[in-house]
Formats: sequence, C-alpha cells, structure tokens
Amino acid sequence: MLEPTQRRPQVLFITPVCPGAESHSGGLQVTLERIKAMSSNADVTIAALGAAGDLAPTEGMPGVKAIYLAGEVKPRNGKTYLQSLISGLPISVWRNKSSAFMGLCRRLQQQHWDYIYADHWLVWPAAREFGSVRTILHLHNAEHLLFARAAETQRMPTKLALLLEERRVATYLRQACAEADEVHYLSSADLEEVRKIGSTKCGLVFNPSVNIEERRYGRYGGNLLFAGTLSWQPNEEGLGWFIKEVASLLPGEMELDILGGQPTAKLKMLGGKQGCQLHWQGRVPSVAPFYDAASVFVAPLLSGSGIKIKILNALSHGLPVVTTSVGIEGFPRDWHDCVHVGDTPAEFAKAILKLTRDQAAWERASAEAQSYVARHFSGAEFNQWCSELKKKDVS
Repeated sequence: MLEPTQRRPQVLFITPVCPGAESHSGGLQVTLERIKAMSSNADVTIAALGAAGDLAPTEGMPGVKAIYLAGEVKPRNGKTYLQSLISGLPISVWRNKSSAFMGLCRRLQQQHWDYIYADHWLVWPAAREFGSVRTILHLHNAEHLLFARAAETQRMPTKLALLLEERRVATYLRQACAEADEVHYLSSADLEEVRKIGSTKCGLVFNPSVNIEERRYGRYGGNLLFAGTLSWQPNEEGLGWFIKEVASLLPGEMELDILGGQPTAKLKMLGGKQGCQLHWQGRVPSVAPFYDAASVFVAPLLSGSGIKIKILNALSHGLPVVTTSVGIEGFPRDWHDCVHVGDTPAEFAKAILKLTRDQAAWERASAEAQSYVARHFSGAEFNQWCSELKKKDVS
C-alpha cells in the first residue's frame, strides 16, 4: 500500500501499435504484457500510431488512463526509402515517424510524466523529445540482425541494400541506447548482439511472460501446426523453405495446418508438391482447436532475431516444437527435452519424424514443455521492476 505522501507514478507508454486484448502477433503480446504489469503499479497513458482519437481503456489493460492514437505508417516503397536516406533515419524508423504522431507526442509533453517507456526502437524519435524525463527504451529484437540475416539469402542489388540498412540500423541503435536512461531486452542474446555493435549502456533482460494453460493440449498422432503472421518476412521465408525443402521428406499422410493469414503468391507456387499435405487456414478466431489437433509445432526460421513468442505459446500449451538454431536463439538453455532443432531439411524432417513415430519421446517432450515455460517465462523479474516504480520518490 502506498504511503499517504506518495502517488502513483505517471507513465507515458509510446508504442507503434496499441495491442488489443486478443492480439495474435508475438510482438503485440509482449507489449500487452508490459502494459498490464506497469499499470498495476502506475497510471499508464498509451500513445500509438493509428486512427485519430482518444479511446477509452480496452479490456485486458487495467489501470490504463487513456489511449491516444494519431498518424499512420508510411508505405514501404522506393520513395519512402529515398526519404529515409535523406532524413538519416533507418527506413523502418522513418516509416513510423508520422508528423501527426510526432505532433501528438509534442502535445503530451505539456503533461507531467515520471517515466517515458518507448516500447520499440521505431518510436524512439518521439520518446527522445521528452527532455529530462527518465526514458526507457525497450528493444524487442537486436534489429540490425534482421537485415544482416535477410541479406544472406538475397542477390544483388537487394543484398547490398539490406547490408547498407544493417549498418544504418546498427548506428541508430547504438545512438538510441546511449541516449536512453535504461535499455530493456527480451533475451540475453539480444543484449550481447547490441553490445557487439558498440553499445556500452548497461541493459536489463526481462524474458517475456507467458500464461501456462491449465491443461495440456495436443495429441500424439495429430497434425503438424505452423502459426505466424505471413506478412512478416522471416515467417514467409521460413515457411517457404519448409514447403520447398522439408515437406517432400515427410510422408504423404502427414498434414500441416498453417495459421496466420493468406499465403503470398510466392508461397502458393511452392505448394502442391509431393510430401505432407498443406492446409491454409488463414486467420482464425481461436488457435486453441488447432493446438488440440496438433502433435508438433513447427517453426522453420532462417532469419529474424529475439525470443519467438509463437514458440513460447506452443510450449505453454504442451506442444513439442521443432525449429532451427535461429528459432531457439535467446532461450534459456535447458530446452532440449521439449524443443528439437534441425538446421538442414534432413535434420528438420528427422526431428519431426522422431516426435511423430516415437510416442514415448512425444510424451516426454509434451510433459516438459509447460514446465520449461513455467521455469523461465513467468514475468516475475519484470513485475519486480515495475513494483519498484512506486517506491521511487515521485511525490
């Protein structure tokens, strides 16, 4: 209970997208988790890009005082890229630097804030304008790695453009971390990668929080399951690799449910070959029935960085996971009993066949999945950090 002379800290939470109570994107799930934890200890106001207006707090975000939306993301095209070069900002940051959104944040500067929480590097231009207010930068990924790894599979001139963007992002991240009063990471792997590009700011690692389901989902002998936003390039790339290289190594009676939007033309062209059957389910109102019908969750990731929330969600439901070294990057190391890793098509297929043909191996992996999540992803560390907010002198 707060002392009579104390008041709840005032936090402005700046984020590219305001999450709803039923956000399916992994990044939005992390954002919602952060908002919930902070709003139990402070009065939180959210500023995000979106349709203009002042919205009432939504379900799933208790303690939120107000939500302000303004501006929109610039299109991803050649003109925007050239504008980003002129501005000196990475294209991803420039696309989110809306004049309307920056205007909203300037108006919010007139209010009193104890903390500014920048929930993504994309909103750092707005967050850094609040002067002497203590500002925290939350990095969802080691962002420069996204471009470096994407470049590995591309040809010139796309490869050159991605490598140039990697350098611009690394420079920007290094500067942003230096300007922030505090930097938060989702994994120690991300912290180490940002240190490699020259950041000397002391960072804090808070693994994301995931709810453990009351029962175990999945069944031995069920389908394979893929879930991920197909507009996210690493998901499209990884699924394409699976369809082209792995599916043909699996028996024809095996079935894969694919959730996360409609397939791109590129993915559609890859389908229909010999191997496991593909079922494009699109966006679904609930993933629960598919977790129940699945035996193995597949996360074929070749690029990207950071903790993969879709893998955590699968494990929290009791599903064994087959992924790559990129997919398991940043996870605490005792994952071997519930996650199998394969970096070549043959290794990936072998891991799937192991879990679908060896019931004892499947039972062990399924039983360990929820225990692993409970050990490492309870959110206790971030909740503790939030509880310290109200102990500081903000009276």
